Amino acid sequence: MADPLSGIAIIICIAFGVLTFVLLFIFANRQIKRFSLKSKFGPHFPIAQDAPKSVQSEINRRLDVVRTIAYQPILLRKSDEIYFTEEANSIHKPCHLYRMKALDSISRLDAAIIAADPTRIRSFNQDYRVYLVRLYQNGLFSQLEISTIHRYADLYELARHEPGVSISY
Repeated sequence: MADPLSGIAIIICIAFGVLTFVLLFIFANRQIKRFSLKSKFGPHFPIAQDAPKSVQSEINRRLDVVRTIAYQPILLRKSDEIYFTEEANSIHKPCHLYRMKALDSISRLDAAIIAADPTRIRSFNQDYRVYLVRLYQNGLFSQLEISTIHRYADLYELARHEPGVSISY
């Protein structure tokens, strides 16, 4: 009474199940590898895996130090100050010069804050607005209004990240 096609149908269903499982395994494995390559916690391949444990730990220690290195370059030299003199005010200047000047003023403000209080160093990944508000709360900027600090932080963010936006303060 058994239909001869029922055995073939069972084999086809099992084949589709196995094929589905294999495809899911391949895609999952690919996604895992892709996310591990994008990981910010380590290199894309093991470094010094055949080296002794002490050498591996020294290499990893030095790679961890590299992540904390930060440098903010000076964007405008002293010779570029000619663009901001009274004679140059009549000439249309590109907006990137003003953005560069704003970012340089942030570096000068950081240097002035450190000169006033050497313990107030901003860490590499700390948000600039949070840093300024904490300085305000600790009394270093007590003579300023908090709205001025927020406006300054907004202008810094505009100068750093949004080149096409016009500033209307």
